[in-house]
Amino acid sequence: MNKFNWWLVLLLVACKGEEVAVYEPELLPAFRRVDFVTAGGDSSIFVYDGQMQLLSGRCHSATFGRERFTMQYSDGRPTGAEYETVIGTRDNPVPVSFSLNRHNMLLTLTREGWDKTFTFTYDDRFRLISFSVQLPQNGIYSSTISYDEQSNVSAVERYSNISGTQGATRTEFSDYDRHPNPFRLLVNVFYAPLFASAYGPLRYDNLGIPSGMVLSVNNPGKIIEYPDTGSSYERIFEYRYDSNGYPVSINCSADSSFPLSIVYGAF
Repeated sequence: MNKFNWWLVLLLVACKGEEVAVYEPELLPAFRRVDFVTAGGDSSIFVYDGQMQLLSGRCHSATFGRERFTMQYSDGRPTGAEYETVIGTRDNPVPVSFSLNRHNMLLTLTREGWDKTFTFTYDDRFRLISFSVQLPQNGIYSSTISYDEQSNVSAVERYSNISGTQGATRTEFSDYDRHPNPFRLLVNVFYAPLFASAYGPLRYDNLGIPSGMVLSVNNPGKIIEYPDTGSSYERIFEYRYDSNGYPVSINCSADSSFPLSIVYGAF
């Protein structure tokens, strides 16, 4: 097994007479915090405890302003978070609630004040294979995710139906390196703190970091986009790594979201 593959620990528990496999977070290096910073000054910072349990995060975006969140747990299980979005000079706290499935993974995410609900599904290897967003007036975004044998994303197919207008796109990921993916630090327990910034862990609207890039074990070297209209186009990614093999910079000349610098704060 690739040493950067997920360490999945299967705990067998009794549940109505049925053996149920329960997801346990991957064993990760002890980082105290991880910073993502763009050349334009946008940033997202995520803070952890000694067990790599995510505690809080904050971001600053030239487009969206400032946001921060504090995670909430019960018996080690994430139950939600409180977000604060700065509107002018005033903080506006917003609660977010999580529900988990019987495998201890995120099932739904609901944010107060949003007329939308996120739903997540997984395969038997605990990999996220689809997520959908139900919008007002029955609008929907949905993504279906395919993986290769190394648990790197091979394709993401995205469908939308908004106000009667339908669209479908496909994104293919290839040419992976063998270095650990820094974004996996953010989704290790299968919840998705959602920033308005492009640098939150999971973006359902296909802006910022591609979801296939976020969910893979390693780092893709090439991404090909197939839009619902027009010609396909590709993006080539270049990485610089630290002595432990973690990427410290990501560049893609054809993508305005990059270059992106990553700083790891040791615990």
